[in-house]
Amino acid sequence: MKKGKTVAAVLLAAGLGVFAGCSGTEEELEPLPPEREIQTLDDWESAFGEERLKDFTMRSSWHMTDNVTAEESYKEIEFMQDKDSGASLLIERKRTDAEGEVLSEMQTLSVKTEEGYIVYVKEGGAWSKTGDDCEGYLTYWVDSAPTLFEILGLGTLDVAQEMDGFTYESTRGEYTYHNFPLGTGSLVLRFADSYLETILLTGGLWDNNAYYAEVEATLSDYDATTVTIPNV
Repeated sequence: MKKGKTVAAVLLAAGLGVFAGCSGTEEELEPLPPEREIQTLDDWESAFGEERLKDFTMRSSWHMTDNVTAEESYKEIEFMQDKDSGASLLIERKRTDAEGEVLSEMQTLSVKTEEGYIVYVKEGGAWSKTGDDCEGYLTYWVDSAPTLFEILGLGTLDVAQEMDGFTYESTRGEYTYHNFPLGTGSLVLRFADSYLETILLTGGLWDNNAYYAEVEATLSDYDATTVTIPNV
């Protein structure tokens, strides 16, 4: 794939934390895959930028194998973001197997305020409010590729800076990237109706390929996701 221009460090990878994004005037977005292949860096960054990642729902499933002990683990991550209310909800469940018993569930709801964030948590009971400073708690807000992949636990991956590393398959509007910095895995991105729809990760990841992971995430309900703030 060929870049349309050179941009230095437009998006920077960041840890989970506060991301205060301000949107500009609403305008009609240019069509992206599978309608057409992305040809320029501007369009590539737009595919993973705030103009699209504002209201959406992401659901992901994980199957991880420890390459040393062969121990297997399963989890699910759900993430919903509502720009209108300034709220985002992260739900993480650990399971006995892919569709088995839920071992634990943790929900974290972050609400943006003028001063920062208010965080609500729920773990096996009712919601509790952590306080206005939310000290000691992580907040979640997605406005770019790095922050989206942070939610999936892939903080070093900034696909917006890796356009030339992807190959395009036109039938499915699918982009494939191999040998990314996390290990020896592969990454597949699929688009639908000009929005990122599917993220597939397979391979040895993290800490010198200490784990083999199979991760599938689907994104939906763009501009139609709502998050209700608890009355606590």
